[in-house]
Amino acid sequence: MRDALSAALADSGITYEINGFGETRPVAPNTVDGKDNPKGRASNRRVEIRFDK
Repeated sequence: MRDALSAALADSGITYEINGFGETRPVAPNTVDGKDNPKGRASNRRVEIRFDK
């Protein structure tokens, strides 16, 4: 995603910042009762894009 965004915005003059929060800010638990949670892991594989003025 980082490479695609960089290529798309290369000559636009738009500045951006990329941060990874997957491990520190999960939106769903990766495990439930000590067992793997595939739905939770899938929910945590995400890209969030925010535009600020």
